[in-house]
Amino acid sequence: VGWRLPNLLGTRGKNTVAAPRVAAALAVLAWGPLMAVQLGNIELLRTLHIRADLGTPWPGRLFNDVTLFTLAAVIVILVAAGAAAIVLWRTRIRCQKEFSPIPPMARRVLAIVWVVSVTLSLALVV
Repeated sequence: VGWRLPNLLGTRGKNTVAAPRVAAALAVLAWGPLMAVQLGNIELLRTLHIRADLGTPWPGRLFNDVTLFTLAAVIVILVAAGAAAIVLWRTRIRCQKEFSPIPPMARRVLAIVWVVSVTLSLALVV
């Protein structure tokens, strides 16, 4: 992806900052599911369950009989997705201020990649 990224972003020759930063954000986005899978190797996380009492309010029932692995995996994926979103947002702002802006079509493609990646990662864990 690295050698095609400047073409996708429309920044070849005009902006040397965008492609490495977007590549780093995509690497962080891919790190989330990878780390979630690695958490599955910890047997203790797979055996411990979170259970709610009968009188718990609605949010407590959402986590009823969930393994600690599932909860930890969701948290890791969401942290990675949040970090990737922050890097992408800051890259967009910096490119607008200091370099040539990233074209809207490239931003839409990156947003779609981000949403699809997070959705698939969470669907596989849950």
